[in-house]
Amino acid sequence: MLPLFCSIFILFSITHVEPVLNGKVAAPGQFTYQALLKLDKGTVKGTCAGAIIDETHILTAWHCVEDVTSDHIEVIVGAVDYDNDPNAMSYWIDGIKLHQSRSCKLGQVRCYDIAVLE
Repeated sequence: MLPLFCSIFILFSITHVEPVLNGKVAAPGQFTYQALLKLDKGTVKGTCAGAIIDETHILTAWHCVEDVTSDHIEVIVGAVDYDNDPNAMSYWIDGIKLHQSRSCKLGQVRCYDIAVLE
């Protein structure tokens, strides 16, 4: 039980990680399609990434949002360092659309781990 608890604690206790691309810090504006998702799952807070599809849609992984309601997902765009970047823009989403065949099992060849945030 202790190794599992320590793994979870370490995973969610990281507050800042340097933005890296092939060992180099990402430059502001370099990844304009990238979004950060801040998730509030009750006692566990976490982050995931998403890809901007258009002005109102973000593509992300189903497993990131499977236990979260839309009012607990904050989307941050326009920043490399979201804590200190004055260009960071924050949005709350209206809804989550999960793939109709969503399922992911260990060893499964096809996995529909897709969600769209509106």
